[in-house]
Amino acid sequence: MWDTLAAMAEAGDYFEAIYQRAGRETSSIPWASLAPSPIVENWLTSAGGPPGAAVVVASGLGDDAEALADRGWYVTGFDVSPTAIEWARERFPDSSVDYAVADLFDLPANWSQAFALVVEVFTIQSLDPKWRLRAIRSIADLVAPGGTLLVAAIGGDTVPTVDGPPWPVARHQLDDFVTAGLTEVEFGHRSSPWQGLHHLEAEYRRPIRP
Repeated sequence: MWDTLAAMAEAGDYFEAIYQRAGRETSSIPWASLAPSPIVENWLTSAGGPPGAAVVVASGLGDDAEALADRGWYVTGFDVSPTAIEWARERFPDSSVDYAVADLFDLPANWSQAFALVVEVFTIQSLDPKWRLRAIRSIADLVAPGGTLLVAAIGGDTVPTVDGPPWPVARHQLDDFVTAGLTEVEFGHRSSPWQGLHHLEAEYRRPIRP
């Protein structure tokens, strides 16, 4: 319990402070590209099947959530920062997205295995590595049977030790999503601005048990 409370306070205070200091200047948010993430755009282009319930982890200013909603998904976007959620609602006042303030380490019980699509972009690398396994398990728990998880992170086969954030993610650490009950469907990487590191992109699915 105390570890969970510590993780919530540490992450919540840090990100809320960044969004508050930005004063609605998007250029002051390092991870805000103001466009959908490439992994989301590519998946939407190639994925088949009807849309369903989706959730965007640490949804920030809302671009990934809006891209999914535009394609017919019923989207929940949550962030630990109240300011980020307010800002996203201001950017998209007519949005169908359900923007909510929520903490990855204390999510609503009815979200467990409730989403056909879960999107996690650059979240686990932004948390102190001591919380990484717990974050991965919490993210994996959102995926419904038969559902898909998209993960994007900066990392590589091996990663340097840094003071962070962000803390690069080693390829083998993503296997914790498999340990958490998911199956890896696809893995790839793209170049990144960080020397020796890549944009890691992975897709997972929760098996449907008989």
